[in-house]
Amino acid sequence: MSENEWGIRLFECFRNPQMFAWAIFVPWGTACMHASEAKILMKSKDESVALKRFLCNACLCCFGCAWNRRALRKELVLDGNYFIDLMLWIFCPCCAATQEWQEVMVKKDKDSKVAIWNLA
Repeated sequence: MSENEWGIRLFECFRNPQMFAWAIFVPWGTACMHASEAKILMKSKDESVALKRFLCNACLCCFGCAWNRRALRKELVLDGNYFIDLMLWIFCPCCAATQEWQEVMVKKDKDSKVAIWNLA
């Protein structure tokens, strides 16, 4: 596997069933995931980034989620493009959200199975 590839594969979303269920059943669940990911990656340097990610997800739906995924790829130096990100968010949004969550947790030396409500 290349250094610039996702460490967590798309359909490995079931490795974290709590966050997969969160993405499916909680209203605004994926928006909360995007905001939390941004906050973890930015280490609280800029709180507005988390708010922008939340609003992008909430207001622009799949287009905003794909934009958030593109931003995440840039921050984590991962390969991909906006079109693929958009297709993932249109056809497999819960898996995309869970994959992103797990990838951020792994990159930040946390357990990929941690749930959003257990973040310290």
